[in-house]
Amino acid sequence: QVRLTCAILAAAIGAAATSAGQAAGPELPVTFARSGSEAVVPVRGVQPMAKVVLTAFGRKWSGPLNVDRRPAGAAVKLKAPEVRVPTVFALALAVNSERQVAELVVYPARRAEWDKHVLLYAASAPQWFDQWSQATHLPVQKVDDAAQAGRQRRAPLPGERRLLILGSEQAGRSIADHQAHPTVPDEPAGAGCGMVRPAKGPQEAGGRPP
Repeated sequence: QVRLTCAILAAAIGAAATSAGQAAGPELPVTFARSGSEAVVPVRGVQPMAKVVLTAFGRKWSGPLNVDRRPAGAAVKLKAPEVRVPTVFALALAVNSERQVAELVVYPARRAEWDKHVLLYAASAPQWFDQWSQATHLPVQKVDDAAQAGRQRRAPLPGERRLLILGSEQAGRSIADHQAHPTVPDEPAGAGCGMVRPAKGPQEAGGRPP
């Protein structure tokens, strides 16, 4: 019988350098979207009814877009541009393109290639991770904790493995907490999982996924 194991990965991204236009001041809101999809992009430092444009590579990628008032704050609804590679766009004031108010990271519409023998689960992952995984087509299934990930098992495939992605709430627990709940019913306690602590999210670290 193939014995499945569980690797625990922090729900985090590596810090990346911000652009020169963002070097000073608060970090801009970052939204992830799939090429050609509808996206609602939160903006910072601009009032509803203002006009913004989508920019990248020194040119504009849209006409003036309205900033709307929403329950969570000011935001812009738009269609993500068609791209062939992951691309970072900036939303800037229509009257001053140097004044950036948000970032939009767009991923190609094609599905990411993912090993079907690796099952992805996420527990307490932040909203940005859910948004990013959807934009990149990663087949992530939400669970409450490592124990629930184990109970989600279907008939095992040869070489099948599991990757559990943890948000800060779950990652704050000790490794013993996760090892006490084997992810496979016939696996002895302590054999299932390892754990690493999470890094910061994009708004805290100033970065984005690759």
